[in-house]
Amino acid sequence: MSRFVHEQTSLGKIQLHAGRVQSYRQESSGIEITCSQRQSGEEIRLHVGRVINCTAPETDCRRIQDPMLNALLAQGLARPDPLFLGLDTSADGALIDREGIASSWLYSVGPQRKGSLWESTAVPEIREQVYRLAQHLTTEIATAHEFASDPAGDEMSQWTNA
Repeated sequence: MSRFVHEQTSLGKIQLHAGRVQSYRQESSGIEITCSQRQSGEEIRLHVGRVINCTAPETDCRRIQDPMLNALLAQGLARPDPLFLGLDTSADGALIDREGIASSWLYSVGPQRKGSLWESTAVPEIREQVYRLAQHLTTEIATAHEFASDPAGDEMSQWTNA
């Protein structure tokens, strides 16, 4: 803990609480926070002037309230990674469905790949993921185009050239 924070805590100007925020609302005199304490689970209500949230974002996709993510999970198009740090993906970033099959059209980059790549939140790592995914998709498109242009006249080339 920094010297400043230690001093302010000793003076009672900063209070530290370990727990999970349940709700908050702006009031004319500050902010009302309702949270459950980490150790006891007891719910407490605080009236404060400022809040400093020192938690990392939630990574367990089963707990994140995001409509798209919830729909992917509910439809079985994605599943959590084994450590529940994000989504289960193949090496190229394809989402792995509930049956364990890598998607050919759904991919992920960034924090949702933390379970397989770990370093997946900073811009340099995300940039590298995007670059590799772009290479992969470019290769896939080129391969599909070559297949579609195949003079053998197979069913795929008739469908894509229609």
